[in-house]
Amino acid sequence: MHLLIFLDQADKIHDAAHVDSIVSAQIPDPQLHPLLYHTVTTCMLHGRCGDDKDPNKPNPPCMVNGRCSKQFPKDFLETTLFGENGYPRYARPNNGHTIEKNGFTYDNRRVVPYNPYLSAK
Repeated sequence: MHLLIFLDQADKIHDAAHVDSIVSAQIPDPQLHPLLYHTVTTCMLHGRCGDDKDPNKPNPPCMVNGRCSKQFPKDFLETTLFGENGYPRYARPNNGHTIEKNGFTYDNRRVVPYNPYLSAK
């Protein structure tokens, strides 16, 4: 779901730490957060596309003119950057967290941003 909410000035997100308290784009630790890990690794991974596209699925729906329209895979990024064009660039550290599905290894570069609190419900 995409949702647009207008907030009072006092409630607006003003820095990267506040973004990180609401949104994550990382594979969670399966030992510390098993339900969240299950949700993220089954529902929040952007499929194979671009140079890594699945040979059995040659036309992923995200591809436009030979490129992923969602710009996946994203770059690794150690910390969240805030304020760039009004959109944050979420932390996607190269911390070794991966998941293998159907012979392909996914890492933080392919995690779709999610709210950990809601995703663990």
